[in-house]
Amino acid sequence: MANAFAIPETLLSIVLGIPPGGRPRQHHYTDEPDYISGLEVRFFSLVQMLPALLFAAIAFFPPPSAHSHVPEPLFKLKRDVLYATEVRSGARGAVYYVPAKFAEALRSDAVVRTRVEEFVERETLYGYETACAAEEVRRDRAVESAKRKPRGEERDTALDEALKAPMPQCARRDAFGRGGGAAAAAG
Repeated sequence: MANAFAIPETLLSIVLGIPPGGRPRQHHYTDEPDYISGLEVRFFSLVQMLPALLFAAIAFFPPPSAHSHVPEPLFKLKRDVLYATEVRSGARGAVYYVPAKFAEALRSDAVVRTRVEEFVERETLYGYETACAAEEVRRDRAVESAKRKPRGEERDTALDEALKAPMPQCARRDAFGRGGGAAAAAG
């Protein structure tokens, strides 16, 4: 029985609860029959381990390209020390800020400017949609809170106030969606 623990399949069978002899014995390359040298067995074992060793090497020593510098964004939606040049998109008038060097490139390259402005407008609209969703959640909570009050004048007043609460971000989103981006940004 001491020799039974020398075979990995037997150990696996014990761990999995398979009775001894429940699995057929398979021939192993490492059994070293007469025609296989010990060197060949070790080489074959190394070849089998190569994918795992390669994975471990990449995990512990990543290639230099993995440490590449993340480039600065081409624009920002808020003014910054480096992004001080204000630019407005042509279609909706969305305001964005770029470095002075990039502002020159935007003026001279219409294709780049168009792509940047499309992205700026999408990001601006997304910002308005996110802020509007937060306003809608606040309004819905206020409405639910008002509905929990007992029926009467106080409940009706609270419900009217909740429903009539100003939602400026939603108004900006709607104005921006219609192409009035400059008016939405100013309001």
